[in-house]
Parts: sequence; structure tokens; C-alpha cells
Amino acid sequence: MGDLDRYARHTRVLREEELGKVMRHFKCNPSRVLEIGAGNGWHAQLISALGHYVEAIDTAPWLGSVYPVHAYDGVNIPFSDGSFDVVFSSSVLEHIADLCKTEREIARVLDDTGVAIHIVPTPVWRILTTLTYYPALPWITAGVFRQLRGGTNRVSDAAQNQDIQERSPDGSQSTPSKAISLKRLLKWACTLAVSPRHGERGNRITEAWYFRKKWWECHFIENGFDIISIEDSGILYGGNILFGDIIPIRVRRYIARIFGSSSRIFILKKQR
Repeated sequence: MGDLDRYARHTRVLREEELGKVMRHFKCNPSRVLEIGAGNGWHAQLISALGHYVEAIDTAPWLGSVYPVHAYDGVNIPFSDGSFDVVFSSSVLEHIADLCKTEREIARVLDDTGVAIHIVPTPVWRILTTLTYYPALPWITAGVFRQLRGGTNRVSDAAQNQDIQERSPDGSQSTPSKAISLKRLLKWACTLAVSPRHGERGNRITEAWYFRKKWWECHFIENGFDIISIEDSGILYGGNILFGDIIPIRVRRYIARIFGSSSRIFILKKQR
């Protein structure tokens, strides 16, 4: 099995573990569910298979999605007021620059009796990701070169590549030039030098501050939500997937009891 297959399998095991905790908070079956930042639609597909009505949105849906994912502008959620019983996101909020506006939009489309459920990384995840960056660098570099050779999985990037082709100097439609590839290579080389920031706030050192439970609590309350419950995922993993599926999920559960969980689940309701 190739590295990409192992990565996908490992990631799926982690997400299934987290999703199992999330599903306990769905108040009704079937629920009307919105997933924000759905990517290739894997979560949406799994939730739908359990009998729920699911809409999935992302700023850049993946090519070959396993569930229909609608593109949106990253700010305005394209659904009417009170459309959903559950709004769900997994490792997405930290990537949103204008998070306050997103919270207002979530409150708008959420039914008055509904819940918002967000999985976010913890400081443990950030620290572990930083510590394992250089040991994992050969694997990360190999993945970068695969991306450079194999293109993109994102619809928006594919459209950008098409736009590059259409703007060829001779007016013909051709493959991206070597100059474009070199530019991408240099860009990736610069980013590989140090462990990059994961989200939109802080830097690779201070980002852990914004992943604290207290920071998220204050953010949600200040933006119109009451906290129903907060639950640790109970598993330990990092962003570099250094050992991947070599470490079984049961071992990750045990280690998380000692060092803490890599993700946290917030269950919220709208303030009255």
C-alpha cells in the first residue's frame, strides 16, 4: 500500500473516532445537517448514510468528491435562515480569517433549537506537529513532489491551471510551463524550511495560544453562542502523521490520557 493510501486510511480512522463522539449530540433523527469546510465530502457521506439530510459546502471542493459539495465564497452561507438542526465543522474554524462573520452566518442558518458542533485542534496538536516536523520532513518533501508532479485535488486550483493554459503566449492550450513549475518548487522549498503555521492566527510558535480551550470558549460566547458541553476527542495525533497507522488507535487513546488530546469538540447553542 502506498504512502497516500496509508495516510488516507489513518486519517479516516482518526476522523471516525472523532465523529463517533459528535453523533451522540444530534438531537433528532433525521436531522438537517450543514457541514462547513467539507473537503471531499467524506464526513457528509458518513453522516448521510446514518439517515440524516446533509448539505456540504467548501470554498474549494475537491475533484472526485464522494458526496456533493457546494462551492461558496467562504463568508456567506448560501442557505436561508433556520435551515439546519446541526451545523458541523471538523478542523475548519482555525482556517477562517473572518471568524466572527462566519459565526454570525452559522447562527443565522441554525434553527433556534439546533446545535453547532465544532472539532478544533488543541495546543497538544500544535506542539506535537512542531516537534515531529523535522523527523517527518523526508515524507513531507516526498508528498510535495508528488503534488508538483501530479497536479491538484482542488477544483479551484484546477480552474487556475486551466486559466494558465488559456493564457499561453501563443494563444494555444498547453500544459503549464517549466517556469510555472519552478516557481511552485521554489515556493514549496521556502515553506519546507520551517514548520508552517496551520491556521489564520498567530505564528508557528504562538498558534498554540489560539488553540486553547479558554480562547475558543471566549470566542464562541462573544459571538452569540452558549456552550452546552466541551469534550476532548481522547486521541493523540499530529499534523505530520509521522507514524501514521503504525500506532493503533487504542494506543493513541492511552497516550492521550497522559499527554492530552489533539482535538476538542465544542457543542453550542444560540444565545437567547
